[in-house]
Amino acid sequence: MGLFSFLKKKSNEEIFDSINWNIARSCIRYSENFKCDNQNLGVFAGEELVYLLLHLSDRIIQNTFDLSKRDEIFEKITVGVIYNYSIVFIKKENRNKETIKQEMVKMWNKLQIRQDVYNECASIFGESENGSTLIPHAGTVIFAFSFYIYKSQGRTNRDDIDEILTGEVDISDEDLKYFPDPPELLERSIEVATFFKSLEEIKKLKFT
Repeated sequence: MGLFSFLKKKSNEEIFDSINWNIARSCIRYSENFKCDNQNLGVFAGEELVYLLLHLSDRIIQNTFDLSKRDEIFEKITVGVIYNYSIVFIKKENRNKETIKQEMVKMWNKLQIRQDVYNECASIFGESENGSTLIPHAGTVIFAFSFYIYKSQGRTNRDDIDEILTGEVDISDEDLKYFPDPPELLERSIEVATFFKSLEEIKKLKFT
């Protein structure tokens, strides 16, 4: 490989490949933090990070590119990430076009559900008046994500609280037990802030 090949600007295809693998790899590594006797709990947590990072990617896309390009860019990233993530957890003996397609369709449909909630949230992290980050509260994307992680680990089975997640309805004292506590919310916020920075590569895509 010649010296000048390192200086050559990446093509969009190379950038897409890099974005897709980096997001999937981050989610695979994240899933390892939740491994226990039930390996599926780690897979479920990683899936939730997939949905979150794709949502954050969508926000970057909409803030960076003409809206006419949004669907094309988002779909290419989404399909690539879901494929790269799902294929890792399908046993080799079951890995064929049909099982891969089924898993990808399942994740695609779940993403749409998460998008509906995340899009209704007022902010991502929940910033104070001076711009500092607070512990995420109801109505923030990170609060909703923290709940989904909490649920993915079997710590609650509530599935009727979208209006609480989006901040439309206040959390009652009785409902508090169904949500992660403040230290866990802060931990999720710090994790996501780190991942968020890695999505900046999306801005390197060029369209005429």
